[in-house]
Amino acid sequence: MNAKWVDHLNIRVPADRIDEFVALYRDALGFEIEHLDDYRAGEKGFFYLRVTEESVFHVAPTDSFTEPDNDAFNHVALYVDEPREMVRERLAASEAKIVDVVDERLGATGAFPSIYFEDPFGYLVELKSPAIDA
Repeated sequence: MNAKWVDHLNIRVPADRIDEFVALYRDALGFEIEHLDDYRAGEKGFFYLRVTEESVFHVAPTDSFTEPDNDAFNHVALYVDEPREMVRERLAASEAKIVDVVDERLGATGAFPSIYFEDPFGYLVELKSPAIDA
């Protein structure tokens, strides 16, 4: 098998907190949100968080949301093309909780500075950056 990229990942969020998701991931962090109007119009059961040109998270709001725990889900890591201080500033202006900052963490493409944050829904996200400072 010769996989080329991760196409999508499915996550769930509380149905009554979609605006918080959008405020963090689109407004504070700068990711694109797609198909939200279709979801709100009842035409689609989920919307997209565009992570890269090739990858999205399917975000499925639900009334029976249960926060992820460390047993079933630990974290997802995203490589972002932004210096760590800019990432930290974006997170500081959001509802996210920074839980760890490391100078070097090994991943699929090498070792890079990382910031771990917990979003309002309990997901742990690692943002890897190319450089510590601009």
